[in-house]
Amino acid sequence: PLPSSPEDCAAILLNCGLYYLDAGDMDAALDALETCVESGAETAAVQNARDILRRYEE
Repeated sequence: PLPSSPEDCAAILLNCGLYYLDAGDMDAALDALETCVESGAETAAVQNARDILRRYEE
């Protein structure tokens, strides 16, 4: 079954973003990380996504 909570979705999106970063697909990584932040969850995954996005904004 698909995750239904924003917290689970945020964790999955963070992991997707990290995977895409490692694979060198910057556009997909940034999309996944931005969607993670927009999930509405206030979790460590969202904070990690925010931190990563800040690094790539510079």
